Amino acid sequence: MNNRYEAGTRVIERSLVLAATTNEVYMMLSQPSEIARWFSHRASRAGDVLTLVWEFPQRTVQIPCLVVEENPGYDLVLRWESEFAGHDTVVHFSLQSEAGGTRLVLTETGFGDGPDWDRAIARQSDGWDEALDTLQHVTGRGKARSIIKETVVPYPAKRVYRAFTEVQQLRRWLARDAFLDPRQGGSYWLRDDFPTDGTGYVVELVPGRRIRLSWRWYLTDLPPTSVRIELKETNGETRVNLEHDGFGHGPEWDQEYQEHEEGWSNLMGFLWNHLYSDEPSKV
Repeated sequence: MNNRYEAGTRVIERSLVLAATTNEVYMMLSQPSEIARWFSHRASRAGDVLTLVWEFPQRTVQIPCLVVEENPGYDLVLRWESEFAGHDTVVHFSLQSEAGGTRLVLTETGFGDGPDWDRAIARQSDGWDEALDTLQHVTGRGKARSIIKETVVPYPAKRVYRAFTEVQQLRRWLARDAFLDPRQGGSYWLRDDFPTDGTGYVVELVPGRRIRLSWRWYLTDLPPTSVRIELKETNGETRVNLEHDGFGHGPEWDQEYQEHEEGWSNLMGFLWNHLYSDEPSKV
């Protein structure tokens, strides 16, 4: 098992492709004048300290960040104070050249546990989603491929949602063994009968409506991709829309894309059969 995804780990992870070179993206991440275009309202740097400033009508928020590691065009690592004084988290930006632009992988680690942290992670996740959307708008969206699958099952959305999020149900239709921490930032893993180690983190969970996951599969060294599952119930039936995006280009990505294209087609059938069965998984 990949230790990075052990039970209890909570991480914010995002992966996206930008229509810019690795050096251009690195400048956007590291230069104060560029940071102010997509992240904070103002930024300045003195030595290894990068200061981010947000100005709101009633208050000004200033956060100092320690630049822990910088490898221009490849990596930037920052340590900053979380919402809880004296407790830092670490943000790692990793860049990789890819056909059509640069893949940016963001991970933030070091979160604590408990209800207050749950809310803090949710706010931080929403903040990163908004900031990265702005970064994509500024730099442009790079080339990436998506897999889209859709099915309609004659069961309520709450039941379908449980099939995707309850460990005992996952073990009956998706994988031989599974673990999922059903919280934003929570880790999950999936194991099957053939040499497989599917791992990732929960990006968003909206009961009965939406599931978003970061996704790594087959112990690949490729960057993570993203899975989004939307559930829409009408008259007791649920339309399941699955989009798996972020696939790049090249031989390794081609294999990854093809395996997932076939895999998700099969799994939509497995889901239907699981829900239809009279086994104890029926609710």
